[in-house]
Amino acid sequence: VINGLAKKRRPEVAVQVLQVMAELMAEVNVFHCNSAISACGKSRLWETSLDLLTQMPTRRIMASEVSYGASISACGKSSEWELALSLLQDMPEATLKPNEISYSAAI
Repeated sequence: VINGLAKKRRPEVAVQVLQVMAELMAEVNVFHCNSAISACGKSRLWETSLDLLTQMPTRRIMASEVSYGASISACGKSSEWELALSLLQDMPEATLKPNEISYSAAI
């Protein structure tokens, strides 16, 4: 569902679905979070994207390279290049290795 909302550029609804899932104690995993982060990026909602990324540890979900790449992309599309570069620098601290996609999204 969240992935479909991401494709249709409905980030607000994707975030709401994620919140309802968590409230109902349904399983929320990295794929759900990545889809919501991606939806935000496509709509240039970089702040919401970053909020979702930073909430992942609270939900006991380990962010992945895709999570960071989607947030970096959201920042880059919104001309928030300093934040994009900051996220790129944070990846090794989260034991994640930046890849071509994350580097490309940052520039």
